[in-house]
Amino acid sequence: MRKIRNIRKDDAVSPVIATILMVAITVVLAAVLYVMVMGMTGNQTITQPLGLNQQSKTSTTVNILISSAPDGATTDGATISYTHDGTPAGVTATLYNAAGTAVATYTGGVFNDTTITLTSGMTLVITPTTGAVSAGDVITISSSQNTFSTSTVTVN
Repeated sequence: MRKIRNIRKDDAVSPVIATILMVAITVVLAAVLYVMVMGMTGNQTITQPLGLNQQSKTSTTVNILISSAPDGATTDGATISYTHDGTPAGVTATLYNAAGTAVATYTGGVFNDTTITLTSGMTLVITPTTGAVSAGDVITISSSQNTFSTSTVTVN
């Protein structure tokens, strides 16, 4: 006689397989959540430039008024480049607040150790280290910290 095996219909996945599946699902959900959160808080880039207007110039300096600045614009990571007759020139600068008090200096390609928030009414007095200031010279101010977008002024 043949034996008939009793097959149970209520058998499910083994406990080991069930544990592996639960861990895998948890890992996938954690990865998806991480990607979503990082996408929301990634690098924020400010696209508004500084509003710059030339106030005056002499043969050795150019005074630039900051007429507008985006919220959070600072001297941290800010660089100033100066082009004289198509040739890059070194530059030093002093930043004055709206009351006329010097608040920061720029030498050697960086502002001094103090991080200053840039606001409307501040003035930059820029001095190229080589050559005289002349009409057509170009001053560019940019931020490696993305607190404002690149701003350019052509000397009149």
